[in-house]
Amino acid sequence: MSTNILIALVLFAFAQACVVVAGYLQWIIIAEVNRKLPDAEQISYFLGYPGKYFKILREYRRLYPEGRLPALSGLAFGAGLLFMLAAAWAFGFFRAFGVGP
Repeated sequence: MSTNILIALVLFAFAQACVVVAGYLQWIIIAEVNRKLPDAEQISYFLGYPGKYFKILREYRRLYPEGRLPALSGLAFGAGLLFMLAAAWAFGFFRAFGVGP
């Protein structure tokens, strides 16, 4: 197996781990928000979309002004994105554009 492919697979695994951590942190954020909301106003864990995500962030910041979970979740997602781009570069995805090994 080529060294570049092996590096790409390791970077891809790191990217997936980061995205899983970001998703888990989102579940924790929803649980924290739901803990303080009445039953009729609780947020579902399933079917995410941008409006729902911003509502979760708004409620979390209202209920936990000093909370750091959204920042940690964003950091984990950003790291996953960077690892994915690095994996694509190591695999040679950008070679068509004149960049990459």
